[in-house]
Amino acid sequence: MEKNKLNKEEESILDTILAEAKEFADDVNEFYKFKKSNKKFKWPWQKNNNNLTTKDSNNIK
Repeated sequence: MEKNKLNKEEESILDTILAEAKEFADDVNEFYKFKKSNKKFKWPWQKNNNNLTTKDSNNIK
């Protein structure tokens, strides 16, 4: 049985679609990483690695 073969134009179209799909998937992954990182946001006075008090952090501009 002979396999279906693509002509050059069809190959080019499929390559473009695959590249766009990969770029979109990468963007979605980056978005979810960003979204997840924002859930863990802490204000400066909530972090353990500094000595800022609430009063100090309110004066930071």
